[in-house]
Amino acid sequence: AAGAARAATAAATASPTAAPTGSLAMETDATAVAEAAAAVYTSVWYFDPNTAPPALALDWTVPSFGSRSDSFLKGCQWSPCGNQLLTCGDDNVLRIKTLGDGFQAIETKLVREAENVHDYAWLPADPATSQPQLFASSARDHPVHLWSARTGELQATYRPYNHLDEITSAYSLCFSPDGSELYCGFKNCVRIFNVERPGRTFQKNTLFGLWSCFFCFPHNKPLFPFSLFSHPSLALSERRTGMKGIVSAISFGQHHMYGCGTFSCSFGLYDERDHKAVCLQPTPTAVMQLRFSPEGHHVYCGGRTENEILCFDVRSMGTALFGIARAATTNQRLFFDLSKCGRYLFSAGQDGVLLVHDLYAATVAESGRHAYTVPCVFRMQADTDCVNGVSVHPVQAVVAAASGQRHFDVAGCHRDRRARAAAAAAASQTHQSKRRHGLHGEEDEGAAADSDSDAGGQHRLQVPPALRDVVLSASSGNNSSSGGEAGDEGGSATGSSSSRARQPHLRVWDFATPNQQQAVTEQHQQ
Repeated sequence: AAGAARAATAAATASPTAAPTGSLAMETDATAVAEAAAAVYTSVWYFDPNTAPPALALDWTVPSFGSRSDSFLKGCQWSPCGNQLLTCGDDNVLRIKTLGDGFQAIETKLVREAENVHDYAWLPADPATSQPQLFASSARDHPVHLWSARTGELQATYRPYNHLDEITSAYSLCFSPDGSELYCGFKNCVRIFNVERPGRTFQKNTLFGLWSCFFCFPHNKPLFPFSLFSHPSLALSERRTGMKGIVSAISFGQHHMYGCGTFSCSFGLYDERDHKAVCLQPTPTAVMQLRFSPEGHHVYCGGRTENEILCFDVRSMGTALFGIARAATTNQRLFFDLSKCGRYLFSAGQDGVLLVHDLYAATVAESGRHAYTVPCVFRMQADTDCVNGVSVHPVQAVVAAASGQRHFDVAGCHRDRRARAAAAAAASQTHQSKRRHGLHGEEDEGAAADSDSDAGGQHRLQVPPALRDVVLSASSGNNSSSGGEAGDEGGSATGSSSSRARQPHLRVWDFATPNQQQAVTEQHQQ
């Protein structure tokens, strides 16, 4: 059990005479477990319902996206040094917010992509050095770009080509832990670029392989029963097996392992040294985000239209250990994050509530489809709209949250439809009445004149005076928009004339209040 084993390991670290207990203490790296247990006592987080709520350090309302009447952000990410905040909007603009003392905004850099932005990621850097802060972005029908966060200028371009020698866009991005390689997710494959060698040179890792890829250390046996391979995303044949679908999420863990999730309801773990599959795991819905724990023994999976964040043990795959509840019922990508110590998981959902779960306090579930339950130690209404991105500061007890989603006035759509139907029926009745009174000749000549003057144009519907006020009132209550595809990150299929304008927010919450700082000090002393 996650909570029992880690508590026992922490007790063993404090008293060398005690022996660790629990199933998760078997076949583990003693050094990694000891470091993870020691990180609990160096955590900067402390949650107590009796303490004061966190302070709002930054509340930035993102400006209107020009002619777009609907706007929303696509998550946010702290820089490795923690002094910049990167976010992306539905207007295809990447915004880099530079923060100073007290997390006050100093300046904002804008980086514009030509098409819909699929993903973006920071290049790992050591905060103690003076390395330039760079980040990569991928847009539809465009190569991968490497930008400078300080100047906002383009530094390098990585061009992935398909089998037709055409540039194809990456759906997900992730840098290796040392920052030497850039992993890009495509359909049925992952292309790996050397960061120091821009261009079209890459290494391709196809997610198909021989049957030997399903054998995992240390028992050299398949991890799953054969019935699992009936899943449509896990193809099994005599020659080629593997994971199909668009690679939507990539994440790195420990022990030279990385994970790839797909829109085809599955994710796999691969060895970084030879890029062979270690194991595959089907999921209930499409995978939108993967995240490994700091010690690398657990992987957390967030899915599309999935109200739970599932946790799997990489040493015993097949069944999720527990699920963390959140409000997610649309196709919008909702990001979660882990604290640096690995103890707390921060998540949010469509209801705008920020949730914090204590992973080290997992208990055995008395009922339900999961073996363990994780308590929620803190909840807060972070925004009135959907909170789609949560990012934890790499050093301090600070959390950034991005909000926004696409809204549709369904009642307005029905009003428009009924008004158009009523106008068409009234026009038809007027036309038939004039024909019965012998006025069809003048009407036909007028219609011919209108058709001549509007040759090649769109047919204009004539609205009777009795229904003109109804149609105008129905149309004036809705905002017109140019539409546009929202993609897999947008959460809705296309825009319409009934979407309502709402401005997204980027907020930074400071949990390091005086009461919490005193509680953390007492916890360290204990």
